[in-house]
Amino acid sequence: MKTLTRKFIGGSVKLVLVADDFELNGLGAPGDASTLLELVNTNGTTITLLGWYFWNGTAWQLFSSSANGAQYPSTITLAQSAVAVSVTGTLTETTLASVTIPGGVMGLNGSLRITTLWSCTNNANNKTFNVRFGGTSICSNTSMNSSVAYIDRRVLHNRNSLISQVAMPGANGGSGNSTVALVTMTKDTSVDQLLTITMALANTGDTVTLESYTVEVLPG
Repeated sequence: MKTLTRKFIGGSVKLVLVADDFELNGLGAPGDASTLLELVNTNGTTITLLGWYFWNGTAWQLFSSSANGAQYPSTITLAQSAVAVSVTGTLTETTLASVTIPGGVMGLNGSLRITTLWSCTNNANNKTFNVRFGGTSICSNTSMNSSVAYIDRRVLHNRNSLISQVAMPGANGGSGNSTVALVTMTKDTSVDQLLTITMALANTGDTVTLESYTVEVLPG
């Protein structure tokens, strides 16, 4: 039996091999969700590891892959924070959080789930928050008008393709019915995409705070 440890930035993966004369090939790094680690035998045959660790920025999380597409055992938390971030005194749309969605991590039928918790000045002024994926809005919502607190949950699904997505309309609260058609997108999720959470005020005297957010992948 051979035990090999391959060092990566931010962590390491230990491989326990029960065969002789294997070497490592096709090495990946934290965040390279579409890159598999391959074992190459000296006689030219190869074995692709089905077990692979994804670096979420804080810890390693295990998922797997196969020739028939991604098969993941659990939800991956890409980013999460309860450090309050506020915007006031400006009418310019302000980015309060940004998260890189690694290429390949969603899978053909996976989804992103974005949950945000807000507090705000209680008046009728527009307070528009946006969730953008790859620069395209999947949420442009003014539901905080005449509110002091608000919670929102968005889900973006891949449609049996890495380049086709569907989500609830941006002006909708994320659940329930809507008179607006569904949002469809053609972002390439085989490569890294940036997800941002922003706020735009209509009155510089107002204050809106992103109290917490969670960005999860439900791979499939």
